[in-house]
Formats: sequence, structure tokens, C-alpha cells
Amino acid sequence: MLTKIFCEVYDFLKKADFRSRILAREEQKNLGRKQKMTKADAITILIFYNFSKRSTFKDYYEMDVLGWLKSAFDCVVSYNRSLS
Repeated sequence: MLTKIFCEVYDFLKKADFRSRILAREEQKNLGRKQKMTKADAITILIFYNFSKRSTFKDYYEMDVLGWLKSAFDCVVSYNRSLS
């Protein structure tokens, strides 16, 4: 199910072509640093949270995403970094 959600999100972002519209703003915000987590990864994590039984997003992120879901994503950042 996680892979299916990721593929749907990735295809949506590709079709909507959000990259071209917000790329300039993000490059200014990141000061030329490359992002570690992709938008598709972040959105997939947010959507998958709704299927979890965790009461807070922090619990879900720290226990599930940084735990058993870590291998499903290329680069998972710490909870504090995920908020910025």
C-alpha cells in the first residue's frame, strides 16, 4: 500500500509540474543546499499517517517512519528536520 501511495503522489506531482513553479522559492529558501527528502516522500509520509493508529504525528514519525518505514524511503530526516 505504501508503494502505491508513493507512486500516485509521484505521478500527481509530475503531472501537475509543481517543480517549475516553486523551484525558485525553494532554492532561495535552501540557499543552494540540496533537499534530503523529496516532496513525494514527504507527502507519502503525511498520507500514510492517516492510516496509522498513532495519536500524534510526532509519535508516528519517530516510531514508524524512523523505525520500520525507514528502509522504504531513500533519505529520512529527523523529526525536527522534517518540520522545516
